[in-house]
Amino acid sequence: MKTTHDLRRELSWNTKFYILMTVSIFLLARLTSALETDFAFTMFVALAVLLVVEGLIMISVKYPVLWNYVKWIALALLLQAMIF
Repeated sequence: MKTTHDLRRELSWNTKFYILMTVSIFLLARLTSALETDFAFTMFVALAVLLVVEGLIMISVKYPVLWNYVKWIALALLLQAMIF
């Protein structure tokens, strides 16, 4: 039986991006009632989410120290938004 760690190592980056794209399209379609309107806005936002995540991955590989700061600042902002 494979563990999630083994499965994560075996998946290619393209597969991970397609999964992220599918999940973001689904969530945005539910939030914006895309079945009653046009799907174009949902697709553009899902593509933007995918490109932002890909850019953050490239930053994290090239500048690991900067990425560590950005990660903690984003976590602090997220926690602050959840509290207030």
